[in-house]
Amino acid sequence: LSWRGKAPRNLSLGSRWTYVCEESLSAIQWHPFSVIQSRNEMHVLVKANGEWSRSLCDLVASGVPLQLKLEGPYGTPISFLEPAIPSSSCLGGGRGGHRSLH
Repeated sequence: LSWRGKAPRNLSLGSRWTYVCEESLSAIQWHPFSVIQSRNEMHVLVKANGEWSRSLCDLVASGVPLQLKLEGPYGTPISFLEPAIPSSSCLGGGRGGHRSLH
C-alpha cells in the first residue's frame, strides 16, 4: 500500500507506524503497520499472515478499490535533550516455538 504525504519531521527514522482500517473488511478493526518513507511517499508492506491481512491482500489482488482509513503516522520523537541510553535489551519471539530440552 502506498500513498503520498509527509511524515512529521520530529519522528525518528525507522520508528514510524500507522494504523490501517479497510472498511469493507471491518469498520472497527485497526491494524498497526510499519511505515517506510521515501521522499514524499509512504509505503506499508502487508504480508498475508493472518485472516485480516490475507483478506486485505485478496482484496488488492481482485482489483476492487480499497476503502482505507489511516491513523498516523506515529513514532518515537526525536529528543536532543535526553541523555543517551548506556545499554539496551533485545527480546525476540515468534511462531512455532517448542521445547528443545527434555
